[in-house]
Formats: sequence, structure tokens, C-alpha cells
Amino acid sequence: MAIEDALRRFLDEFDIAPSRILVAASGGADSTALLLAWNELRDEGYTILAGHVNHALRGDESDGDEAFVRAICSSHDIEFHAVRAELSPENVRGHGVEAAARAARYAALEAIRSRTDADFIATAHTRKDQAETVLMRFLTGSGTTRLQGISPAKSGRILRPFLDVDREEVLELLSERKVVPREDRSNEDERFLRNRIRLDIMPRLLEINPNLISTLCETASQARSESAALEELVRRSSSGWVLESADRTTFDLGQAPDDPWLLQAVLARQIRRLEPGMRDVSARDLKRLVDELPRLRRVSVSGSLELAGDGKEVTLRLRQTPARAFELEVVPGTSVLIPEIGKRLTLERRQSAPGEQSDAFQLPSADTSAPFIVRSRRPGDRFHPAGRSSDRSLSDFLIKRRIPREVRDSIPLLTWRGEIVSVGGVGIAEPFRVRDASQEVYVIVLEETV
Repeated sequence: MAIEDALRRFLDEFDIAPSRILVAASGGADSTALLLAWNELRDEGYTILAGHVNHALRGDESDGDEAFVRAICSSHDIEFHAVRAELSPENVRGHGVEAAARAARYAALEAIRSRTDADFIATAHTRKDQAETVLMRFLTGSGTTRLQGISPAKSGRILRPFLDVDREEVLELLSERKVVPREDRSNEDERFLRNRIRLDIMPRLLEINPNLISTLCETASQARSESAALEELVRRSSSGWVLESADRTTFDLGQAPDDPWLLQAVLARQIRRLEPGMRDVSARDLKRLVDELPRLRRVSVSGSLELAGDGKEVTLRLRQTPARAFELEVVPGTSVLIPEIGKRLTLERRQSAPGEQSDAFQLPSADTSAPFIVRSRRPGDRFHPAGRSSDRSLSDFLIKRRIPREVRDSIPLLTWRGEIVSVGGVGIAEPFRVRDASQEVYVIVLEETV
């Protein structure tokens, strides 16, 4: 059968040896055909599993999709796994229903893959899906990189073996097997761009060019062929002015090339490096960001990435999730573990100050009965820096000391009788500074935990 031949050609091209394959099975025509076609290769050493993600967006219809896939798997002796992944309102508001569902779906499938020791996740995108994707990205002003469309083999773990398969071949296989797939009525909702392209724009364009699907798929193939050479050019062009680390990239604007396209390509490459699962930034947004680099102070790139600069350097960094609030009592001579920030604080009591010790302090009162509290910062906190005549807002103090915004919630504050004694690793308050080194002092030791 042609569809099984296409599957075998894909496996040969990408050298996919017999392995454990988790097929993403929605219950629709394409994924059902992929599940049945790959199941034919079980005698060749492939182990097939089905993964179904139920977003519960369509009530009983969604549950019906899950029941349908379960029944198909039962009748063909295919291992079945289902995950319910309802969408959070925050993700829907921030990214839209389609993008939020896509992210939740791949995360759920990856969790199933990991739990079942599957080697790959296979999805059933077809030639028509590829053509619609390229057209959609062209219409939304994407750069040439995004015209690569859907990758046949992404991140070494996600396989799309049907990208050379036509919809007619899918329907032919299902007809021969007497399988009636599920229909998702949300595919008829023209509020979504992809649906408008599928239902309205693509049919009109096919009247002008009957070979449009082939043309768009060839465009994607050509863009992928050129991408390796372009990627190497961008990599070499980054030398000397781009500094990479695990959670950020720093650009030295004084050493940057003058070519705006090259700057955009380098920025896009670093965005993909720091947030691999992110949808590519549009060409228009890349141009806007590059144009703003010399004047940029802080701007969001995505929900997880931001750019911050001072006119000379610009840093692309992952926003850290704010640490959860914490509050613990610590007794002198003991330690407390602060799991929210991954640190341990020890409060030592010594008979005298051990030389220059910036984290040593003394109490301003002979009454030592009040407990010490270590906690996270709160709105309205004030701090009296050593050597200053008065207190100021803690926020202003941290800004003045150039403490990055993303780490401020992770700084432990040691307090006594409601006053901030120490801003962990940054400073001791004036009322608590050591005035007589020959008298008893307290020393704060802050350690990272593994």
C-alpha cells in the first residue's frame, strides 16, 4: 500500500531502527491512519504505543474521542495511554487556545514517552498540513527560517513520517480498513487562522494554481536544505561579540556586525537556544527588536524571555520564576534549610568578631530573648544600610546595589523584632553593625544546597 511505502521510505531516510514508537492518536483521520499503518510494522521489530491527550474542550465529544482511540487500540492489541490535560485560563489568555493546547499536548506526550520508555513520539502531519503551515507563516510575515514549515524529525525525538502523504491516501487506508474516524467540529471554527486557510484561502488559491500544495511543500524542503549553511554562517558571525551561558546570552553592541539581517538571524538563533519549544518570533518583531537594541532598556520577547540593555550591552535572558514566599525561625547556633531558594542559613554565635567580616552583626539590646526570623521580602519593606543616616525602601536599596530583578525574591532577609538585620549576602543594617569587635557577635553563613 502506498501509505505504508511512504512510512518505510521515511524510516530508511532517517535511519529509524526498530524501536518503541509512541503515536500521538487524537482519533482523527490522519492519526488513526498513522497508528494503523505503523502497527503493520510490528513484525519488523517496532513496538507501537498510542498516546491520547484529552483537553476536555468539547465535553462529551472529547471523551468520545478518547473512547474511540481506546477501542481501536483494544481491537489491534496496541498499548494505550491517555492523559487529561485541561488548559489553564492563564495560558489561554497569554497564548491563545491553539498554542496553549499544542504546548500542553506535547508536554503530556513527552511525559507518556518518558514513563513508557518509548524512543520516539510520532505525529500524523500530512502534505496538506505542511502546505497550510508554510502559507500561514508567509501570511503572518514570518522570516525565511519559518518557511521551513513542519520539521520531519524534530529535536531527535519527534517524528512526522506522513509529510509526504496526501490526505486522499489517508482516507483510502481508512476506507479499506472500514474505520470511520472522529470529526473535531472545532476544525470548522474560522476564528482560528489555520482553519480559515484550510476552509477558505487554500481552496481559492488552488483554483489559481492546482499544484499549490506541491509548490508550498517544495518551498519548505528548499528552506530546510539551505538552513544548515545559513546556521553555520550565523554561528561564525557570532564569534567575539556573543557570550552564551545556560540561562542568558549577552551581546556586545560595540563589536556587533552592521548587517541588520545578520543581527536578526543571530538574535533568532539565541531565542531558539534559550527557549527551544517557543514558536519562532516573526520577521517583523525581529526587525523591531534589532532596531531598538541601542536604545533598549527592557522588553519582553515572550512569556519566558526578555531583553535588557544599557546601550553598550544587551542581555537576552530567561525570566526566573519568582521564589515562593518563606518565613522560618532560626535559633543561634543552628541552621535552617530554605527549600524555596535552595539555600541553607546558619546563624553562628561567637565571642568576638573574626577580623573583617561583612556578614557579622551585634544586637543593639542586651535583651536577646526575641527570636530571629529569616524570610523573603515583602511589599513595603524598609532597610537602614550601614553608614547611612536613615532607612530607605528595600527595593530602592537593591536597585542601588545593582541586584538583578530576577534574584531579589530569592534573597533571605534576617529579621529581629521586626527589623531587617541583614539582606543576605548584600549588607548589614546600621543599627546592627559591629561596634565592639571584642564583644559577642553573630555571623551569618549562607550556603547553596544540592
